[in-house]
Amino acid sequence: DGTRYTSPVATFSTLTLVPRLASPPEVKCARHDRLLLRWAGPASQAEEVLAYRVRYFDCEPRWPVRNEIEVKLASRLLKRSEQMTQFLSGIVAMRSVPPANGGCGSNAEPNESEPEDAEGAEVHFWLLGLVPARMYYVQVAAITAGGAGQWSPKSSPLYTWRVAPALRAPHQVFHTHASIAVGIASEPLAPGTNGQDEEVEAFEVVFQLVRDGVQIRKSVSREDAAELAAQLARKFENEQSLSDKRMASFMVAVGSLTPSTTYLCTARAITHAGVGEFSPSSAMDTLAVPPEVSDLSVRRTWHDSVELSWRIVDRCASSTLVHTYLGEGAVSEMEARRLRGFRICIADKGSGNFREVIGVRACRCSDVGERLCFTLQELTPCSNYQVKIAAVSMGQGEGEWSEVVDIHTEALAPPLSTPVVDVVTRNWAVLTWPTPEELTDASVLGYAIVISKGRGRRSSDIFECSLEDKVEGLARLADRNRVCAWCESTETMLSIGQLEPDISYVVQVAARTPRGTGVYSSCHVHTQPCAPEMAPQAAPCLVRSFHNKLLLVCEGPVPDWREEDGNDVIGYRARYYECGSGGRMFAAPRIEADVDYTVVHDGKAIQFSLTGLASEKEYIVQLAALTQ
Repeated sequence: DGTRYTSPVATFSTLTLVPRLASPPEVKCARHDRLLLRWAGPASQAEEVLAYRVRYFDCEPRWPVRNEIEVKLASRLLKRSEQMTQFLSGIVAMRSVPPANGGCGSNAEPNESEPEDAEGAEVHFWLLGLVPARMYYVQVAAITAGGAGQWSPKSSPLYTWRVAPALRAPHQVFHTHASIAVGIASEPLAPGTNGQDEEVEAFEVVFQLVRDGVQIRKSVSREDAAELAAQLARKFENEQSLSDKRMASFMVAVGSLTPSTTYLCTARAITHAGVGEFSPSSAMDTLAVPPEVSDLSVRRTWHDSVELSWRIVDRCASSTLVHTYLGEGAVSEMEARRLRGFRICIADKGSGNFREVIGVRACRCSDVGERLCFTLQELTPCSNYQVKIAAVSMGQGEGEWSEVVDIHTEALAPPLSTPVVDVVTRNWAVLTWPTPEELTDASVLGYAIVISKGRGRRSSDIFECSLEDKVEGLARLADRNRVCAWCESTETMLSIGQLEPDISYVVQVAARTPRGTGVYSSCHVHTQPCAPEMAPQAAPCLVRSFHNKLLLVCEGPVPDWREEDGNDVIGYRARYYECGSGGRMFAAPRIEADVDYTVVHDGKAIQFSLTGLASEKEYIVQLAALTQ
């Protein structure tokens, strides 16, 4: 009927010229020079995508370097094997259906099944020609017949592998004087590098001398290093003394090293891709050829010898372990370490001038438990020394010196304290000192006495006396014997007779033992005058005078004798001479004569007479006591 109707309005939108990628690319698998990238294909117009443009940034330089490549999708006209060959060569990209768990595991290839619908499928591509151990950012963009689309968001940092896995600092497991067994272990693998340690083909170990930088290199295949570690681990189980050792998955034995030397050791892994970086270095040292002397001590001392004791500490690995990692070369190496003897050096304490005094064969040392003992002889009594010992083995090279030990040899006899004068008379003296402590196996037999007259000691008398008991000593004391010594309680008494009056003596005393005479100790002894002095300021007084005789009285002598000995005065002697009137002096002969005397005033005064004098003369008179 000609009526026109209008349909409802419908809204249509045209598709984009090129589909946009919503998610950034990710890494599915990495190697040292390539990355297996994957990204989600476009949700629509996937069939229109002919290729992809990949842009990646190398972030290692100061200014990131941008690279772009165009990658075509694998043609369905080619065989699957041809597609895979181009895919692995980094020529084409391939679509695949994402796995159910969303992961890639260790598979570096896309699924074999080609997706029926390209929409929502993942795209995989091997990005080749990268630098090892670098960080990259990647973006992708789809390409259709209409041109190239927008770039996807930038990926998170993507890393390539190292050429070879990083190693920890090698550690020393076993060592001898010429070889070291080194343990090697990898650093924990970074995320995304699982399996890289399995690509290691060999290890290179470098020993560098600390003092001059000379290097020793050794390369060992992975299989040999693993086998050696397994063999040593089996031997290690039976070595309880090595329980503190740290075993490793790989071990390398390096020989022909210098004894007693410190090395810096480093290692690196080798793969098909190249040689990795060196690990951090660690210090390792070889032993001296002879074993170590430890815990040196003095077991016993005498006056001329000392018994030394020490332990032998061999920090070398056992012969079983050495044979395991050195093989046939272990025989000569262990023979070189066989103990032959010892070197002993001695020096006066404080001087530091050590001199080698003796070389001792090992067979001459006595065994006391786990220690060795040797007696060092011909030493000086009562001296201080320092001693050190080094072992000597069958091989060349010097052993390390032990710690220095101080030695003090005993005296020939015990030292004496300074004698004290206990009694002194006109011709006799008694000295005393504390009885010394006796030395082991050296009892005091007697004493050596040197008596010197006067300070100049021009004349000396030397005596030796045996040590007597108290009864005999007291008996000889009563006889005023020349020299007599005895012990009384904790004191030693020495009686010296036949001395001269009013003389200064120097008496030196030393103990005597079966070893000999000890060190002298001295004191001064001054004997009393030959007779006691008369009372001072008491001159003879006249009692009565006659024409040829004088009767005088004088105060008696001052007592200087011991109470138990009594008065030893046996008489008196007068000295008189004539003088002028008023006591004037002139040259007149002096006359001395023994006088008859009488003790008066209760023994306090002496009355005596002088006869044969001239009449009417004046005299000066002096009186002196007489003893034996």
